[in-house]
Amino acid sequence: VNQEQNSPFNPTPKKECFFLVAILLYVGFHGYVNYLQNPSEERIGYMDFVYWSRPLHDLLQGKVLFKDFFYYYGPLYAFIQVPFYDLFGANHWAILMNSRIIMPLLSIFLAHLYIRVFIKLPLLRISFVLVCVFQLTVGLYATGRHICAELTLALFFFCLTRPDKKVCLFFTGIMQGVSILMDFPYGFSALIAICTTFTLFTISNTKVHAKALVKLFLSGLLISLTPFTFYMVYHGVLLDFLKDYYLYVTSFMSTHPPGSDAMIPAFPRISLSNLSESLNHFLLSQAFRQYLPLLLYGGAGLVFIVRFYRGGDPSTFKLFLLSCYGLLIFYRSLVTPAYSYMAYGFVPAITIGFIVMEFLCLRATHHYNNYNFQ
Repeated sequence: VNQEQNSPFNPTPKKECFFLVAILLYVGFHGYVNYLQNPSEERIGYMDFVYWSRPLHDLLQGKVLFKDFFYYYGPLYAFIQVPFYDLFGANHWAILMNSRIIMPLLSIFLAHLYIRVFIKLPLLRISFVLVCVFQLTVGLYATGRHICAELTLALFFFCLTRPDKKVCLFFTGIMQGVSILMDFPYGFSALIAICTTFTLFTISNTKVHAKALVKLFLSGLLISLTPFTFYMVYHGVLLDFLKDYYLYVTSFMSTHPPGSDAMIPAFPRISLSNLSESLNHFLLSQAFRQYLPLLLYGGAGLVFIVRFYRGGDPSTFKLFLLSCYGLLIFYRSLVTPAYSYMAYGFVPAITIGFIVMEFLCLRATHHYNNYNFQ
């Protein structure tokens, strides 16, 4: 695959733009009709809705984050919503406007930028966005905080395949800081995956000037984290924030909420006497859907290991990068009562699936053209 055509900075084909705009209009219309046309109070009291509304209200009242109130989502996720919240009236309707229109549409746009790095074919890129929308990972999922971390992975992979674009690594560092501030678990998981992948990349490629590249990445990371650090130091809450977040990680994230056993379901039995029906039951079972991302990560990891020891090209590192990040994020599915695989760790699994589809499509096209030529 020509990596130049996988650049997110190249012009988008007109048909691809048309379908992307159609998806954005559909999701926006869906959010307006179902939530904003007749806004109800039914979601007030829901835990996540409280965390959508309270920090925005408190920030507008001049209260200090992590001093007057604790916010376990990333602080940047609250700050970027405040202007829209204030613009639309600072009320229940404004919250719905943020969570059902602005943030979902932004997540779809960023998801399209993300997949342009990994997938070459426009049809598959649009299909990827549709699958993510239907799986509630972007768009219809109200809080797509994860997409910034995944976009960081895409930018980092672009830097690996385009060593002449060293300045992009600086912007990758900036985006890494943004992903951390958008949501700490996603951001730090992306950072671990990037550091691990870069270590393996430098081991396999002795021509890389690792020190200079690390400086560029860390410079961008430092620049993006500095304003938030100064904010915490200025208000004298940096130590309180570190303490509170440590307690949050070691208490809430280490507990198993009610019903967490359902997150680890047993595989249904396959009967040889009724093979067709039992296979159908297996493919539609919760267990298969739950473990499918893990199977994809394991398979992608094995393919990477084989190609890594054979001295494969840098493009194979995308498999390790996605698998490492996906496994780190998937852990949240087992300790938090949320959307399970749909919200946590499923985007990299979908990406790996589409990478396989593109590989098969390109191989089939190549063989078809050769067959016709002969």
